[in-house]
Amino acid sequence: MRDEVGEFIVLDTLELQGNDAFMVQFDTARIISFLPLKGELPVIHAVVGPNSKKLTISKDGFISGDAENNWLGAQRKMQLDLIDYTDSMDAIKSTYVDSNTFVGLEALNNAYYAYADGYRQRILDSLQQHPERLSNLLTIYHRIGQQPALDYAVDRELLQGMYQKLQNAYPGSPDVTTYAMWLGKYEEMLAFTAEVEAAEAKFQPGHPFPELKLETPEGQSVHIKRMSLEDHTIAVWASWCSGCRNEL
Repeated sequence: MRDEVGEFIVLDTLELQGNDAFMVQFDTARIISFLPLKGELPVIHAVVGPNSKKLTISKDGFISGDAENNWLGAQRKMQLDLIDYTDSMDAIKSTYVDSNTFVGLEALNNAYYAYADGYRQRILDSLQQHPERLSNLLTIYHRIGQQPALDYAVDRELLQGMYQKLQNAYPGSPDVTTYAMWLGKYEEMLAFTAEVEAAEAKFQPGHPFPELKLETPEGQSVHIKRMSLEDHTIAVWASWCSGCRNEL
């Protein structure tokens, strides 16, 4: 599980067999993870708090027992289905290695994107219907291939609103604190992207060169006023780029 600053910590190790049972109790709800040391079971996540009742983990690694953990079990099923679907698509794509026609690849890619869109929409449906569920956090962090399941720039309002709901429902939960850190990271990325786009807008073809305030290697400030590129040539380069230095 996570501590108060969002770091993972090991709570305890247990040796369980068959229908063994154990009890854990916390003063606020939190997500805990069971890491099997032997066998083929995957990591199993559970939401445990003051109001938690009996939870069950099936032999296949699916957890159930209340609304939070039933949704975790459903998430795991969805993720496994996505992995199986992706593997089957990759298997079909691999048959095109020695093929002279690639017409079917477009259909395969379209099918994959449609499946991924459906998966993403299912996540959004859950966030909209039950924004107070702690179990939604694991879905938010999930990735489809190399891409996050959700687009923070598009879903920002929903994700920010969910934080307020979780903060009210689970005050003091380390997992909510970690989620706040996650939101902060993406807010920084969003702000940086906006700065880059604003800078790019100043360098559009046909526009006057913008005013710039730069710093020399000696630390002196240089102010370049607007100028016409008909009279000047601007070279953008980096000191570590040998090709750039050769061009100069």
